[in-house]
Amino acid sequence: MSRVIDRPLGVAALVVAAGVLLSGPIGMGLAMLHPQPPWVDAATFAARFHPVQQAPFWFGFVLIFGCAFFVARAAALSGEALRTRAAGALVATAAFVAMIATNYTLQVAFVPAAARVHDPSLALFSMANPRSIAWALEMFGYGVFGVATWLIAPAFRAGRFGRTTAWLLVANGVVSVVAAALTSVDLAWLLGPIGLLSFAVWNVLLFAVAILVAVAHLGRSPRAPDGPAL
Repeated sequence: MSRVIDRPLGVAALVVAAGVLLSGPIGMGLAMLHPQPPWVDAATFAARFHPVQQAPFWFGFVLIFGCAFFVARAAALSGEALRTRAAGALVATAAFVAMIATNYTLQVAFVPAAARVHDPSLALFSMANPRSIAWALEMFGYGVFGVATWLIAPAFRAGRFGRTTAWLLVANGVVSVVAAALTSVDLAWLLGPIGLLSFAVWNVLLFAVAILVAVAHLGRSPRAPDGPAL
């Protein structure tokens, strides 16, 4: 991969960057137009529910697609020596997509429907509840994606911004796996100060990776002295 300017990989990185911004600061900003109070119970949530509160999850599908596209393309470009790691990254990414897409489907389809009829079971699935099943799916899903970024990191070690990109991918893996492990101890830890800091660090890491890869692979292709770009 290091000798190739691969535009599909660059495009995938841009989609990841867009997904981080849309599902993070932009989506959360839209949700704050009709904010929920701190979680009390399902009845309070239903009374204050507004569809715009689900904006981060709708945008989250962009992030899911971008991450899957990014890892799949990086795996396709990996050399023979990295085939096993690339295959492992694909398997981990598939698990990530299944877990997170299930969670976001619950958020944008089941939770609004349950809120409209004041179904108390929404407490089990809404991410407004810090102890809902949704948080377990979210944190372990992104933990699995962290494994994928760690596995695929060596494919980026050379080339423009290569070493920095590889280290950031490994760091993302460490942060994601540690966050998932902490969730098994305290499901609600992410909504505390340390959890919010971890969320911000994760977003910065993934956004930085996406921008570095986009710049490296959407720039001018290097040309060999006697022929087309490698």
